[in-house]
Amino acid sequence: MSLEKASSGSILEQFVLLSSGARGAAAVSLIKQALEAPNLYVFGELLDCSSIKQLGENSEHRPYVDLLRLFAYGTCSDYIANRNVLPEISPQMVKKLRHLSIVSLAAKCKQIPYSLLLKELDMPNVRELEDLIIEAIYAGLIKARMDQNEQKLEVYYAMGRDVEMSKLPELLGILEQWTGKCEESLSDIQAQLLDAQQKKSAHMKLKNQTDTEIINIKKTLALASGAERAGIRPSTETMDTDVKSAKKPAKMKGLRGSASKVFKGSNS
Repeated sequence: MSLEKASSGSILEQFVLLSSGARGAAAVSLIKQALEAPNLYVFGELLDCSSIKQLGENSEHRPYVDLLRLFAYGTCSDYIANRNVLPEISPQMVKKLRHLSIVSLAAKCKQIPYSLLLKELDMPNVRELEDLIIEAIYAGLIKARMDQNEQKLEVYYAMGRDVEMSKLPELLGILEQWTGKCEESLSDIQAQLLDAQQKKSAHMKLKNQTDTEIINIKKTLALASGAERAGIRPSTETMDTDVKSAKKPAKMKGLRGSASKVFKGSNS
């Protein structure tokens, strides 16, 4: 299998298997190959191999084990600070260490100024920096966006690196804090869910009551309409007769009044 096409895990597994029979200069060569191998960015398992540990006991070869450890846990600034006691690294190693340094910065800060990246990666200009960032994104080491106007890198995700044993208590503390926050969030969600269920229940009860009232009103209106259609209404002729009979007494009263005035006039 080609190292360029293999996954990080399978590449590391190959080096771990090869390390079992490597001693002395062969183990040093294996370390160099691992540090230059494309797509290999974790080295913890290789450091734990017995042959690599034995190599560290030899003062002549110990610097290479220290270099492997630096690639597992360190950054470019760590290499620069200890350059005088570490082996010289190839251009491929330099690029890989810069990629790993970006990952370490991305794990600590979600918005990284270009100025900080240039300093930490020991790079001369922004153009080369952006090319390096693009390579890290395509390699799947980070998910990020370059903001050229603001001259910063906005990070959304960073791969996990090897963790030193001495850092495990700190990591466990962070995980415990995260677990506590998750439990608090879960309690809040459960309380909101209970409140939503209660409101829904009250809403459904009100809706049912309203629906019942609407049905009752419709029934009442239907009964009233049916009773009105079943009632007897007076005919038109009867209404005309009633009107005429109501007007007759008024006219007779008027005549009586006029006649009495006439009689009174004649008597006088």
